[in-house]
Amino acid sequence: MDFDMAVPYTPQSLPAEQDIETLRSNMIAKLRPKTLKSSQTGPFKADRTGTTPYMSINVLKRKGHDHFDDIESFFYVLLLFFLSYQGPMSKDDLFLAKDRGFALETGRPAHICSWPAEFQSWSGEHTGRASESKLTLFTVRHSESYFDVIAGSLQGRWGSQDLRESIVDLIFDCWKLFIDPPGQPRVSHQQFIDALGAWLKTNKQPPKGCNNCPFDDENGEPMV
Repeated sequence: MDFDMAVPYTPQSLPAEQDIETLRSNMIAKLRPKTLKSSQTGPFKADRTGTTPYMSINVLKRKGHDHFDDIESFFYVLLLFFLSYQGPMSKDDLFLAKDRGFALETGRPAHICSWPAEFQSWSGEHTGRASESKLTLFTVRHSESYFDVIAGSLQGRWGSQDLRESIVDLIFDCWKLFIDPPGQPRVSHQQFIDALGAWLKTNKQPPKGCNNCPFDDENGEPMV
């Protein structure tokens, strides 16, 4: 990401806050425990993809590229991270990863998951479908089906309810930056960093019982 290219930009106005908060409330409600179908099968695996899933809508439409596209790409990195892994690794797995220098083993690691079907088009060769899918995600009145899928994936993979809700807050606060106008935002580096910073300020530590980091800092305290 060429964040050094970002320049100050006046924040955009947002659609009705009530509509946005309703989407978030519905997403939180769908985090409640339920039986989910396995998402381990499918033609596209997270570790088989290149950069296409992270391309901005304008880049997919061959409309050029600038630093605003880099910020949009970073949002996709953030979102797909939570759809690509089976939650935090266990302490034993983290120790093993440290022993091999955090290098990937041969083949697909067990903690990497398939993306939900709704996001499969992001990895395909049809860039038009990928751009339309992303445009739908950023259109408030059409985005609920995506949030249903995201909530279902989080519920099945990411720890406690508190942890899942904090992830929803992060995704949602970043998503809101890109919805006005849908698919044509001019989100600056500072806007995105401010959203990340606000979330980190609220979530200084992992929720209770969700910190698997086995490593200590120089003072003997957990590094995370």
